[in-house]
Amino acid sequence: MVPCPINCVFLRQTWALTKKTLLIAAVKHWFSTLIRAVLLPIAFIVLLANIRNFAFTQNGYGVGSPLPVRGLAESNPAHEKLVIVQPPGLGQDVDRVAKAITAPLYPDQSVVYLTDANDLLTTCKESYQGVSQCFAAVVFNDSPLTIGKRSTWNYTIRADSALSGNKFTYNVHNSDAENVMLPWQVAIDNAITNSTIIPNEYMYTTVSQSAHDEDSRKTFQRLVVSTFGIAFFITLVSLIYHLVGMITAERESGMTQLIDAMGGSAGARICSYILAFDIMYLPGWIVFGIVFWAQVYKTSSIAVVVFWQIFTGMSLTGASVFAAMFFSRAQLIGVYSVIGFLIIAVVGQIIDHGNANTAETAILSLLFPSMNYMFFIGYLGRYEHLSRPTNMLRAAPATSELKSSSTVPGIVLWIMLWLQIVIYPILAVFVERWLHGADSKGRTIGLPSDQVSSSTAIEITGLSKTYPPPLWKRWLKRGKTTDVVAVDSLDLVAQRGQILCLLGANGSGKTTTLDMIGGLQKQSKGSIQVNAMPSQLGKLVSPPVVASANACEASVHSAMCCGTNSQSPSTFEFGMASNTHKPAHPSLMV
Repeated sequence: MVPCPINCVFLRQTWALTKKTLLIAAVKHWFSTLIRAVLLPIAFIVLLANIRNFAFTQNGYGVGSPLPVRGLAESNPAHEKLVIVQPPGLGQDVDRVAKAITAPLYPDQSVVYLTDANDLLTTCKESYQGVSQCFAAVVFNDSPLTIGKRSTWNYTIRADSALSGNKFTYNVHNSDAENVMLPWQVAIDNAITNSTIIPNEYMYTTVSQSAHDEDSRKTFQRLVVSTFGIAFFITLVSLIYHLVGMITAERESGMTQLIDAMGGSAGARICSYILAFDIMYLPGWIVFGIVFWAQVYKTSSIAVVVFWQIFTGMSLTGASVFAAMFFSRAQLIGVYSVIGFLIIAVVGQIIDHGNANTAETAILSLLFPSMNYMFFIGYLGRYEHLSRPTNMLRAAPATSELKSSSTVPGIVLWIMLWLQIVIYPILAVFVERWLHGADSKGRTIGLPSDQVSSSTAIEITGLSKTYPPPLWKRWLKRGKTTDVVAVDSLDLVAQRGQILCLLGANGSGKTTTLDMIGGLQKQSKGSIQVNAMPSQLGKLVSPPVVASANACEASVHSAMCCGTNSQSPSTFEFGMASNTHKPAHPSLMV
């Protein structure tokens, strides 16, 4: 059988590990992944994209047509009270006016008379929504026959606080003013003047509908650049939490070390995470772009907005993998990573809104995907603020309300994202090997060479492992500490089909030796030659070996060989036993 080339092995490992990740996340936990990768982010982005429907009143602006003011009897519902407040000391003309106001009312419409305006708080007690059981109230303050005041008509109209008058449509006569205020005031004024004239009301606004829409659009774009941008970024953080949590959980459970011990490549494993999560989250990114284009950036090309979301998502995937390489425990790491990315995004939004220059925009966009996202939101927002389509080859135009000193065009921001998509996984591989990898120059995997017999499965020469004391202990004891020697110059040759047992008391280095042979730990000195291709290591050293070895090590007074399989010539397994003495290094028993 012709061995598979190195690049072929890498691709096979990448695809196998990608399928493993998809089986775990997209098949086994399909419901939670569907919620966090698709449904919840899409629902959130739709809500945010339509936020101006909640932040800005949807009124109708223009010039209406004249219409007579409604009568008080027709406007006042039977279940709501009319309240007239006549403080003591007012002239008799106030009584006449009060009778004239209530004369046209229907018999089932109630009127309440009070002498103190403070009693309105209990008579017309409002709910939490600002609504009471009163239609309206009038408080008379003065009249021509009142002595001791100015002797002029002076009254105050009061109504529920819910009747703010902020909602209106110029050609629909159903506003708070038309339903309550105008009928009430006309009834009072006609009673004072002994008139029966019903005037016309004529609704109009000082700005047109198009001018109002344009002002609302510009205001919304300013809010997106200055405030709402970070809320839009939150739609992407589920990817960060999900990916970082899965990577650290697999490392903590030992899955990562097991894959590496079986010949897995750190590069293939990292590429598999990126490929699997890009596949799972890609549909959501596409929908994000469509929603953004339809609701926020209508003047820009849909391709620009959609590909921006895809490139940002892919760069965040690589950056999340890179961030996960610094942790070995899964507890709360996903939360910490999300907080870190959010803080960087907030800083980016502050810098962009504060008139960022070209150098700041270029450097920070290259280093941090979060800031790149915020800068591109500002880039699109400045074009949209001027109702101009985005020109990716030119810098964003500055306005008096959205200033910008940056001359970085949109295509450069995309190039930064493309670089991040490539560079972050490469950095992740280096960090993984530096902090967690067990590969070393002394451990080689390959087919038998001229120096190694074809019947040899594993050859170990001068294998040693020492553990230096912690940094804090070395600092406290000022260099007086010594290294702990776990394995000292071990030589070992294992033939194919041979059953070997490592003998030694607890702490003599048996498990450490197995870990170094299996690739779970780095050796300090010596060499390990494994005569097999990486794709064959799953047969050469199988996972139950290490588990069986630990089980044997826990048995203090018994000696046994664990997990033997003499039928397969490619199987090399260990057993071990404890002894009353502790040799300098493990003994070998054949």
